[in-house]
Amino acid sequence: MRRPFQCLLAYPSDDPQRESKLLAAAGSHLYVLNSTNGKILSSWSTERGSAKLSQGTSILESEPFDGGTSSKVASTNQAETENLPPDKKRKLSITTTDVERTPAVDSGLRADPRSTASEVRKIYSAIVQLAITKDKKSIVIASDHDKCIRVLALDGSHELQLLSERHMPKRPCAVVISHDDTVILSADKFGDVYALPLFSLPQGEGRVSPSLNHTGPTSALRQLGPTANERTVHTLRNQQALKNQLMTVDRRPERERLRFEHQLIIGHVSLLTDLAIAPPFPKGASSGSYIITADRDEHIRVSRGISQAHIIESYCFGHTQFVSKICLLSWDSDLLVSGGGEDTIFLWKWVSGNVVQRFDLRSALRVHFEKRDSTAASASPLLEAIAAESIRAIDESNEGAVEASQSTDRPTPSPQEKGNSQSPIAVSGLWDVGLISDAQDGIYRRGQVAVAVEGIPALIMLSVTSNGHIGLTQTLTLRGNPLDVAILAEETLIIVSIDNVHKPGSTCDLRAASVSDEVRLQVFAMTRSGHAIVWEERTEQTALAKKVNEGGGIDLPDPDIPQLKELLYSAEKLRKRGPESRPQ
Repeated sequence: MRRPFQCLLAYPSDDPQRESKLLAAAGSHLYVLNSTNGKILSSWSTERGSAKLSQGTSILESEPFDGGTSSKVASTNQAETENLPPDKKRKLSITTTDVERTPAVDSGLRADPRSTASEVRKIYSAIVQLAITKDKKSIVIASDHDKCIRVLALDGSHELQLLSERHMPKRPCAVVISHDDTVILSADKFGDVYALPLFSLPQGEGRVSPSLNHTGPTSALRQLGPTANERTVHTLRNQQALKNQLMTVDRRPERERLRFEHQLIIGHVSLLTDLAIAPPFPKGASSGSYIITADRDEHIRVSRGISQAHIIESYCFGHTQFVSKICLLSWDSDLLVSGGGEDTIFLWKWVSGNVVQRFDLRSALRVHFEKRDSTAASASPLLEAIAAESIRAIDESNEGAVEASQSTDRPTPSPQEKGNSQSPIAVSGLWDVGLISDAQDGIYRRGQVAVAVEGIPALIMLSVTSNGHIGLTQTLTLRGNPLDVAILAEETLIIVSIDNVHKPGSTCDLRAASVSDEVRLQVFAMTRSGHAIVWEERTEQTALAKKVNEGGGIDLPDPDIPQLKELLYSAEKLRKRGPESRPQ
């Protein structure tokens, strides 16, 4: 079973006579493919890149954020180390199939505290974000386990060369490049947005990027410490706690310092989910540029540009569940599309924070939800019989409690409510397909947006007009759950990455090992019939899809299933559980 592509990114060639290219990430490997014939032009992996960087073969170098295990702390003698307060335990997503004992020589590996000094656990970092500059010469990738942002150079022969890698304090969840191709914006799961220069030397070397507008050293830390002292603390327990706090303060600058040029520009109190940069001077704007962020707490915040990111221009309120994806329309920068953990897609005039229109996703996916609910209801009669027998036994032993609970005025949920509770919606992707028709003869400009729902083998094509109307164009049935979408605007093609490991419509059940129709890419072409737009599948007629689905020379080991599920399906995990999930 071949590993699916979790990230896709298509970009046109500078020469109109040459073919477009497709960036495809499978696990920790990145491939550059010819979009016409599917030929592999070059490949790269996070493990290989880290090894090369550690050997000094890259153009630019930076010291990674080491979580506190710096050389200074490592050189502390045994007696001093034992007196220090214990470090905070870090959660490691490791399964038994991931463990492989090897000498600690690869800087791309994460150390396990339970290992000996000469051994580490092998945990390779998967690529979770891709971005490319407008001149098509630099690629920015973000990986998960090592929390690293890397910049790769893409030369004329499409060879990938590592320029720099910067280890962030938290895992990046969204990465974008500024419109002038000078600054990287990285949003992480701690609620922070960092601005990093695209090309940077370690802290203290070279000049400061003017786009970041620094006013002083970015790594300067304000010395914090407890207000109590030995004269105000008397009990033995409090004295020991004060001693531990003072030791922690002494170590804090060494533990938290990022050794590369950076600037913290935005902070949320919730987990960030997506990030976008608006083009300069959108309609009705009072500032030159804006940064739009979405978080788990149903918020979409509009902040000013990098130099004034502390100024919040507006909020887009209306979501009642988490916001997982936002999408700025390239052909009308005044419009923003958002989706998350509810049945509705929102269309915004984001500068003012007003909702223009809503679209019901469940109506477009009714057939898929009915099929999934009916399959789940009749999945296992044996398990249903066991569950019924267990309930009967509980009822007999707690007859009084059951009668009391039955006497309460609790309404019986309707079948529709049961269906909704069994099939929650979590938007996993929003993609701007581009402008379909320009304004003419009184007809508004019209574009399209593609929407993917986690665990549903379909792609919803929505039509958006410049006057703020959003409606359904077509629902494309796929051969598996969609993971990512790449748009080739010049050729009016949509390339969809398909999960070939899990069954269509499920995020847990695996496909049979004997399945011969293993599809990793599906291709759709746009056709016109008057004013109507129709997308037709061209997978079998496209050399790219045929070559990749047949193997295409991409030979990777079989994926580890628990890690793969964690990588591919993360939207539904954003949903809050319990009373705090109810909107106030």
